[in-house]
Amino acid sequence: MTSPDHTAPDSAGTSANTVKRDAIRKQGRLIGLGLLVAGLVLGVAGLYFGPYSVWWAGDTGKITVEECGIGHRPSATSARSAPPRTKTVQCYGTFHSDDGAAKDLNARVETPYHVYQRGDEVEVRQIRHSFYTAHTWVTLSRGLTAFFGGLLACGLGLLFIALSARFAAKPTSEPNPPSEAERSHTLAFVLLAIGAMGGAICAFGWIFP
Repeated sequence: MTSPDHTAPDSAGTSANTVKRDAIRKQGRLIGLGLLVAGLVLGVAGLYFGPYSVWWAGDTGKITVEECGIGHRPSATSARSAPPRTKTVQCYGTFHSDDGAAKDLNARVETPYHVYQRGDEVEVRQIRHSFYTAHTWVTLSRGLTAFFGGLLACGLGLLFIALSARFAAKPTSEPNPPSEAERSHTLAFVLLAIGAMGGAICAFGWIFP
């Protein structure tokens, strides 16, 4: 009398588990790669509009203020019937570069939370023609907030990739040295911690100047 053969059911179950693990791995990698790309774009944009535009880009100089106007940027989180919450200040005047080579009679710059008087001088950088950034902590912190937000996105992307590889791996009882997925897991938490702390500090700086 022969015993029943369980080879076929076991093989089918193993194949189904393999397909499931592969699906988890692919989905995790897809989401992770998307977050990594978004984080890199956001980080580069934050560096450009933050430290680069404030400290290195273009020509340095001053705008002699003729007048300033106060406007409001609609709040994305407020209802349409609610009053706008974000105040913007646009100052107009004449730009003179520090080396005397450039002059712009129609210069305009946004000076967050500060209204200058006629005749005041605002230190700026001329990024391109008629586009200026003021040397203010608010301008810098906005860019840095985006940069740290990019770190958060990259950390989440690495976390998705690492977790998908971990859950998709075959179970084993043998001790193994740290894998690439585990190292990515550690790096992800480092990026998340740095991004969260840096972003919170910078965001607090320009929301409550």
